[in-house]
Amino acid sequence: MDQQELIREIELQNLEYNNQREIQKQKDRAEISNQLIKGNLIINGGGAVSLLAFIQSLIDKNSPSNLLQWASLSIIAFCLGLASCGASNYLRVEVSHHDRDPDSKKKNRRISLSKFLQYFPIILFMIGCSLFSYAVMYEYSSPEISPTPAALPDGLPAPETN
Repeated sequence: MDQQELIREIELQNLEYNNQREIQKQKDRAEISNQLIKGNLIINGGGAVSLLAFIQSLIDKNSPSNLLQWASLSIIAFCLGLASCGASNYLRVEVSHHDRDPDSKKKNRRISLSKFLQYFPIILFMIGCSLFSYAVMYEYSSPEISPTPAALPDGLPAPETN
C-alpha cells in the first residue's frame, strides 16, 4: 500500500467517524427536545387538572366569582401551553420531511417556530401560575396589607375592601 492510498484510507475513516458523531449529536438533540416537550406537557397538564379540581371546590362552596374568573384564565394559559407542545411536535415532524433540502426557507422557518414553541409552554405556565397567585393573594388578603391601587400593575383591578 503506497502513501497516497494510506492517506485516502485515513481520510475515509475520519469522514466516517465525523459522520457518526454528527448523527449521534442529532439523536441527542432530538432526545433532549422530547424530554422538554414531555416536561412541558406534564407541568401544563398538571396545572390545568389541579385548577379544575380547585374550581370544582369553589363552586361547591359558593366562593367568590372573582377567584373563579382568574382561575379560568389560568386554565386557559395552561391549555395554550399544551397546544403549543402539540404544535411544536407537529413542526418537528414536518421539518424531518425536509431533511434532504438543508437550505429550504420553509424548513428554516419551521425549525425556528418549533424551537420557540418548545419554550413557550414554560412562559405560559408561569403566566397561569401568576394569574392564579394574584387572584388568591388579593381575594384572601386582609385589607391592612393590601397594596394601594397606585401600586398595582396597569390593567389589574384593585382588590375590593370590605
